Order: sequence, then C-alpha cells, then structure tokens
Amino acid sequence: MSLATALTALDTQRDNLAANLTTMGVTASNTETLAQLVPKVLNIESGGGTPTDSRVGTLFTGATIPLTFKNNTNIYENEYEYKSERYNITITGLDSVATITGNGSKNVKVAFTASSSTNSITMFNINLTNDTESYNFVGRFFYYGTEVAAGNCLAVASKILPESGTGDFSNFEIIESSTYPLFSSNTVSWAGVFSHQIIGFIFAKKSTPIEDYFLYDCYAFNQPLTLSSGLTSTGNYFLNNCYSFNQPLTLPSGLTTIGQYFLNACSAFNQPLTLPSGLTAIGGYFLCNCYTFDQFNQQQDYPLKQLQAMSGVLGQTMGSQTKQSGGGK
Repeated sequence: MSLATALTALDTQRDNLAANLTTMGVTASNTETLAQLVPKVLNIESGGGTPTDSRVGTLFTGATIPLTFKNNTNIYENEYEYKSERYNITITGLDSVATITGNGSKNVKVAFTASSSTNSITMFNINLTNDTESYNFVGRFFYYGTEVAAGNCLAVASKILPESGTGDFSNFEIIESSTYPLFSSNTVSWAGVFSHQIIGFIFAKKSTPIEDYFLYDCYAFNQPLTLSSGLTSTGNYFLNNCYSFNQPLTLPSGLTTIGQYFLNACSAFNQPLTLPSGLTAIGGYFLCNCYTFDQFNQQQDYPLKQLQAMSGVLGQTMGSQTKQSGGGK
C-alpha cells in the first residue's frame, strides 16, 4: 500500500468516525484529527440505560444487558462474570431471578434462572468500590419466556436512543430470528430495527457460519460476546465500526477462518483476545483502527506470537495499535 493510499484511507476513517459520532449525538467534525475524535467515542450513549462512558469495559467487564431464554442450556448465556482489577463489585436487584456468588469481590458470578414462561426485564445495580472511589451502573436483565427454535438467535433492541425506559418493554424489544443481525450500512434494517438500536445479542441455538456485516455499525453494542461452539468461520466486517465495544470476546475452538475487517474501527476495544489454535486463515485489516488495543505490545504471547507462527495465514494488513494503555479493569 502506498503512502498516498494509506493517508486517503485514514482520511476516510476520520470522516466516517466524525459522521457516526454526530449520528450518536456527540459533537464532532471531520476537521478534527483522529487523536481528537477517538476519545469522543466514550461519550456515546448505549446499553444499560446509562451513558456507556469508558468505565464500562475499563473499570470493569460484564454484561449490563444480560440476556437469556426459557430452557437455555448454554451455560455461557445463563451465567455471567463481572470482573475488575481495582474495584470490589457488588450486584443488587437480581435476587428473584439469579444466584450471585462472590459479591463484594473483584470477580462476581451471576447465574440466571431460565424456567419462566413470561418475558421480563429486571433492573439491577452494579456498584464498584475501593478505598477512595465508588461508581454505580444500572443494568437490565432481559428474559425471553419462550424456548428459542432450533437455528435461531436472540437480540435486544432499544426503540429510542438514548434509552429512557425502566423495567418494561415500552422502549425495548426482544427479537428471535433465524438470521443473524446483518447490516450492510446504518440505513439498512434487520427484523424491523436499525444497527444503532441493537444493545444485546446471544447466539442461542444458531451456529451456522457468520455472514458478512455481522453487527456492522452497531455503535451502541457493548456486551460480552461468546460465539457458538459449532461456529467455524466469520465473514467480512465482523463487528465493524462498533465504536463502544470493549468487552470480552470469546472465539470457539473450532473457528478456522476469520474474514476481512475483523473488529475494524472498534476504537474502544482493549480486551485480551485468544485466537483458536486451529485457525488457518485471517483476512486483511484484522483489528485495523483499534486505536486503544495494546495487547500486542503488553501480552506478546497472545495473540502476537500465535500470529507470527501462522506463516501465510494473515491478510495484507493486520491493523493499528496505539501507545494508549488500556483496560484498568
């Protein structure tokens, strides 16, 4: 790639970032530099009913929009972990729908029940404390009281942004679908909703290969994501332009192929990422424009050495890293 081409690509990314920040209600202009625009990602409002500032994914990781369904047998979709390196976590408000272990520690586990036949939303509180600081976050547990059909997945959509609803469905919708939420642009709808409305997703009973544009332009999505164990490939533009996303991403051991632009422009993402040992192909622009991702610098065993050992696997461009340190979970 020539210098001129690279500069043009950066200009395009800057323009797109400025436009999408504006769409999400954040003041931004394409006359600003990327260094000025990227921190504004943290001002995007998203899941949980509270502004998803940098604290969700940096001070702690864990679902503010946990989602499950009746008779779900996927443990990773019924049991959620909340972790922090610096703060003790206390979760309240879920006594009627979950069993909580480790409350008051840096690693809390929440196991939701999955037997009711009634749709519900349960609001709960996540409190972080240490000797000098205290933070509070509002979460919503979405429960789908119907057993999901074979081959279907589940998503939660907010009908308005920013969210103003409480513990009812006046401003939210649970969507069961036989197709993945694919958005080739932010003007294309899926199951009657647009990309910016998606705030939660689980694979449920769907494990077919992921097509192109999975959760593309889902600016508000910032939940832990575990791919189905049966998945073998992801298409191009997986989570592309998900500017808020900074949560654990678990790839299945059987994954062999990753398409182009994987996590492209996920500006906030800075979580440990382990690539499956059986991976045989990674498309171009892998983790490109992930400005805060510092794992390649700080944890070179995973996945940098994996990638270095996979001769001929990588596409033409692996992506961007920055000097910014991450996490602080």
